[in-house]
Amino acid sequence: MSDLPQIINTDTNDITLVVQARAGNRHALEILLERNWIWLRVLAGSLINFDGIDDILQNVCIRVMLKINTLREPERFRQWLAVILRREVINWRKKHQRDRTVPINDELDLPDDSFVSGLDSDLNQSAVYRAIRLLPESQREVLMLKYMCEHSYSQIAEILDISIASVQNRLFRARRQMALLLEERNIQKI
Repeated sequence: MSDLPQIINTDTNDITLVVQARAGNRHALEILLERNWIWLRVLAGSLINFDGIDDILQNVCIRVMLKINTLREPERFRQWLAVILRREVINWRKKHQRDRTVPINDELDLPDDSFVSGLDSDLNQSAVYRAIRLLPESQREVLMLKYMCEHSYSQIAEILDISIASVQNRLFRARRQMALLLEERNIQKI
C-alpha cells in the first residue's frame, strides 16, 4: 500500500471518511470537518455566545485530529463530534467563570439574518435574538439546528443523540416559549 493519500470522491459518505481518517488520511478528516462545520458552529452558538467562539471550534478540531482513532463506531461520528463540542464549551465556561476578563456577548453568533429576515425592523430582529438567547439550552440547540441549519428531525436526533420524539417535543416547547417571549414585546409571529 502506498503512503500517498487516497483520492476521495466528494460523494463519499461520512462512515467511509471516518474509516479513512482513522487510518491517517488527513484529507478525509478535512472533508469530514468541512461537511459538519456549519451545524457545529450553530450548535456552539446555541451553547455559548462570545467573541472567541472560534477558539472553542479550534479546540474541537484539535481534539478530533488527536482522538479520531478512538472512535469505535464510525456511524456515530456526528454524536461524537457534538459530545466533544459540549465538553469544550464546559471547559471554556469553567475557565472563564474564574477569569471574567473575557466579555460574554449577549447576541447570538448567527451566520446570517435569514432566520429573522421577515421582520420589519432591526429592533424586532434584536428582540428575536434575545428571545432565542433566553430559551433553555436544550430548546435553543434544536431550534438553531432546525431553522438555521435546516436539518430534519432525524438529523437533529442523530447530532444530539436523542430520539425524534424528543426533538419534536423540544421544538414544540421552544416555539411556544418564543411566542410567549415575543408576545411580551408586542412582536407579531414570525
